[in-house]
Order: sequence, then structure tokens, then C-alpha cells
Amino acid sequence: MPHRYDEACANSHASLAPSLIVHGTNDEDVPIDITRALLWTRRSDPEPPSRLEIPDAGHMDLIDPEVPAGLAVIDFLNRFPSA
Repeated sequence: MPHRYDEACANSHASLAPSLIVHGTNDEDVPIDITRALLWTRRSDPEPPSRLEIPDAGHMDLIDPEVPAGLAVIDFLNRFPSA
């Protein structure tokens, strides 16, 4: 079973593509320290992820296009041409 954890681990799938990790500081579902630890381990990647911590945002705010976290995700995605 431990190999399944390795397969699911984000660190096992580092990418050269730009990535943005958005996390609310008030996320009660996934503590922000988990994201900070992930970013620490990815700091030497050829293209380390960008980080955006949204003060006072909760877990679901990043999918709401009317709050700062959601707008940040939309802004990031709009930087790339559509297929």
C-alpha cells in the first residue's frame, strides 16, 4: 500500500509547467502548513510553484469567482492561451 501514497504525492509529479498554489489562511479543511511544507520541498524544482496565500480565506473560496482567491486563480489561468 505505501506505493499508492507515493503515486498520489504531488512531489512525485513535479512539472516544468507553471503552477500556482492558492491557499486561504483560514482553511480549516487543509491546514496551510501542509501547503507551506509542499512548497519548501519543491523550492529546487526547475519551475517551482508560485504561492498565493489569501488572508482570511477558507477552503472553498478559491473556486468562488467573486472573492479574491477565486479572482487570483482566474487571473493566473488567463495568462495562458486557450487550446
